[in-house]
Amino acid sequence: MKISVIIPVLNDASYLTETLKSLAPYQDELEIIVVDGGEAEGSLKNAQAYSEIHMIRSSPGRAIQMNAGAKLATGNILLFLHSDTLLTGDWPSAVIAACTQPRFAIGAFRFTLNHPHIIYRFIEIGVHIRSRFLRLPYGDQALFLKAKEFERIGGYPSIPIMEEVELVLRQRKYGRLILLPYQAISSVRNWERDGIWKRMTRNIRTLIHYTRGVSPEKLVSFYRGTEKAIILFCKNPEPGKVKTRLAATIGHEQASHIYKQMVLETIRTAQTCTGHPYVFIFYSPPESEPLIKEWIGDEKTYIPQSEGDLGERMSDAFKSLFSMGFKQIIIIGTDCPAISRKHLSQGFTALNRNDIVLGPTHDGGYYLLGMKRHHPELFEHMPWSTPSVLDKTQKAINHLKLSYQLLAILRDVDDQHDLDYYESNGVAFEKKNLTEG
Repeated sequence: MKISVIIPVLNDASYLTETLKSLAPYQDELEIIVVDGGEAEGSLKNAQAYSEIHMIRSSPGRAIQMNAGAKLATGNILLFLHSDTLLTGDWPSAVIAACTQPRFAIGAFRFTLNHPHIIYRFIEIGVHIRSRFLRLPYGDQALFLKAKEFERIGGYPSIPIMEEVELVLRQRKYGRLILLPYQAISSVRNWERDGIWKRMTRNIRTLIHYTRGVSPEKLVSFYRGTEKAIILFCKNPEPGKVKTRLAATIGHEQASHIYKQMVLETIRTAQTCTGHPYVFIFYSPPESEPLIKEWIGDEKTYIPQSEGDLGERMSDAFKSLFSMGFKQIIIIGTDCPAISRKHLSQGFTALNRNDIVLGPTHDGGYYLLGMKRHHPELFEHMPWSTPSVLDKTQKAINHLKLSYQLLAILRDVDDQHDLDYYESNGVAFEKKNLTEG
């Protein structure tokens, strides 16, 4: 049997180096796949030092990356390894032996932390008790199962958190959970960053809430340790329904094709923002969900836009995320190619000192709006799609006696002049070949 080791990484080049070194003695008997969801240069350089390692890129998100790696894998067994975890002993033989046991469903290693302090030994004991008696190992214990079983259950579920817990809960229904005596030695970096007691209690509370039926979406900010979120509004890119002013000169098919490129690039920018805010895609119309997922990818977090005009829909989106526990929320347009991670980071930084942040566009609107509390008044009685939106929004902010900061003025793409502006400044849009087919 052949083992495919799948390693999701996100700006983890330094930790990946040690992990790959630990796998080097087994290169001839393993297929190693590194799936990078961030700035791939560092990880790519490390992976290229080993001739038998496959390096691919995907959108950020552990479930997204692990599913992408599994799709490429050719092994009979899939083993999912965190980038800061080292496996010990003759573990490949043990994994293969476990997978040949009667009624084997899923397996994991013994959790160990790479620090001598006694407090970490107590944490390890707690994890061992949870794994042994609750039959619930976590992803940092190097979960493994047969490839055909992973495919049968549909891979990691498309939920924002708890995807590894859900995989174990689903798979163990079909047979035995086997815990190997070999160690999976993980870095203590997250424990040191978050604080030992804070992280421990947060993990326990999150698991309890999840097993009691609290939705993953409502657990996001609590579990991920982020209070920041980004909202992206997008439409089903049906020709004739998007970028109609631009389509007046280049046609509906080309306008739709350019719109799709801008949306995907904006999503990529948002997902690689400093601090890793959680990204939610609010789509319309609601019935287009299968088409949207086919286009963008099934693993993102999707929420249908509510009814009403643009202001009502934006207000409802903010309201829903504040109800999930997020403290800083930014909404951005998907038709502004100039928006970068720098602008997003500046937006969140501005919210540390202000109630509101606005990113103005050249035509009197805005490409970014952020707030720390829901203020529905900012969306009421607005003349959307007119040059006075920004001005009236600022007046509404002042009326509420709120503080705000303006970011740099950027240009969105509404018509041929905007498209010409970007193309003359080096932004190349792929044009659709309308003669194909």
